[in-house]
Amino acid sequence: MPQEVIAMEGSCVVIPCHTSPYRKAVWYLYKKIGYPKVYDQSDVGGVIDQFRGRTSLIGDTQQGNCSLKISNIKPSENQMQLYVWINPDETYNQRFYDRTVRITVIKQEDKPQLWVQHLIVNGFSFSANCSTLHTCAVSPPSFSWNMIPSSVTVTQTEESKGVLKSTAILKMKASSTYNGKELVCIVQHNGGKRASKAITLNVLYVPRNVKISMDKMNVIEGNNISLTCNSDSNPKPISYQWFEIRDAKTISLKHTEKHISILNIKRNSSLYYCTVQNQIGVAQSKQHFIDVEYQPYILPDSDCELIEGAVSCLCQSDSKPPASISWNVNGSSDMKAFNTSLEVRDNTVSGILMGRVEAQVIILCSATNEHGTTIYRLPVTQVPSESWNEDKGLPIAVTCVTVLIAISAVIGWKKYYRKVSGEPVPIPASNVHEAQHTLSGTPVHHRQFTNDADEKPPTPPLRQKNQSLRGKDMERITSAGNPSTCVYGQALTQRDQMCKANNLKEETRLLRRLSITEEEQSHYSRHLLLADRKEEVEMEFMEIYENV
Repeated sequence: MPQEVIAMEGSCVVIPCHTSPYRKAVWYLYKKIGYPKVYDQSDVGGVIDQFRGRTSLIGDTQQGNCSLKISNIKPSENQMQLYVWINPDETYNQRFYDRTVRITVIKQEDKPQLWVQHLIVNGFSFSANCSTLHTCAVSPPSFSWNMIPSSVTVTQTEESKGVLKSTAILKMKASSTYNGKELVCIVQHNGGKRASKAITLNVLYVPRNVKISMDKMNVIEGNNISLTCNSDSNPKPISYQWFEIRDAKTISLKHTEKHISILNIKRNSSLYYCTVQNQIGVAQSKQHFIDVEYQPYILPDSDCELIEGAVSCLCQSDSKPPASISWNVNGSSDMKAFNTSLEVRDNTVSGILMGRVEAQVIILCSATNEHGTTIYRLPVTQVPSESWNEDKGLPIAVTCVTVLIAISAVIGWKKYYRKVSGEPVPIPASNVHEAQHTLSGTPVHHRQFTNDADEKPPTPPLRQKNQSLRGKDMERITSAGNPSTCVYGQALTQRDQMCKANNLKEETRLLRRLSITEEEQSHYSRHLLLADRKEEVEMEFMEIYENV
């Protein structure tokens, strides 16, 4: 047996003892008077209170191992002396009261030692070591952690005579969520004493949660605003980059600071994003839309049409938020005599005004939102009335075809008579009157046509009212019967008749706009119906036009 053993407070200690094989061993506390028992397996009640339940023999008796283990060493047990008595109930026994072992109690560290790897990067493995000193080789302390490790390995080495060092090596995968949190190592010694040590983790990671913030809640076109690129990163960012998306193109703003100022912002430049870089990597924000508001702008398509005293106006405004539309007619904002309506589509508001007005009218449209008001005088266009009735188009077309055939027959008879006799022949008044009355529903005056050069008829209304009619307008008139538009054969199909009727409708409207009389329209219609003889009919039309 050694003369001295080192026992650490709160740990255990083993007093080595070896002899020949034996049956029983009893340990005593050395006293000058008496024999206080420290350990006796056959007389547990005889063990003094100070050691009862804390002592035990370790090893094999057949191997002569009589070593004593004492758990949870107390400071009061410092410098105590113990000895062993082998086979005390037999004649042959061994007493070692003259060979005692002194226990020297040393103070234990308050906390274990904890070390963590210096560079810890998100997504990569790292290690941590936790170690403690003890004097209990047969029952070393246990280790536990507040985080779930991938693996833990425990080693034990001799630090000094009788003092051991146990080390737990932890390995785990780093996560950015661990940054700033404590890793705790907890040690529990054999006697039940617990000690712990914590260290704050510094986990490095690329920037995350990159977002753009703005210094203003409401942005009005023309304002100056400041944008900030915010992020969570470790280590801190070393550079920033700003981008603008304009017309589906990405434009680098060549700015490397966290904050950026946008001067005189426009409604079409309101999409931005930023990137953040640190020593670990780069991250990008989502696209940030700036909701730019602006005062109303009245679109150029806004106008009015005046037809026989009835006015119809359209006023369209583009603004954000959408504007309200108000009207002013000849200085009055009272709209009781008018019908008004409003339609909103996104940022465009369409206002409609309808009613009867005087020939000379001034109409103002006003668009207002919280950012301003725009007033616009709407142009008023005089539109001639249309007598063509869409619902009665086909019956009128059929009637026109019948009348024009009759007129063509009269003109053909006249030309034939001239060719044969060379004398002027009057057009039968009854035929002309009947045709005109059928077409317009009103009687007309009749004139006779001659070949005498000195008897020229008066200038028709077409010339009097439209002396400025140029070749381009005449081209519009004479091109209506182009065979490429309607192809006519010997027998008219229903499709041919409909095509002729549609041409007749459009050309009648054109002639009315040129102030051509109904009589002149009747002569012109012959050209329309005989479009398959284009050149001959055009010459004939011009001859008729000169004689009307």
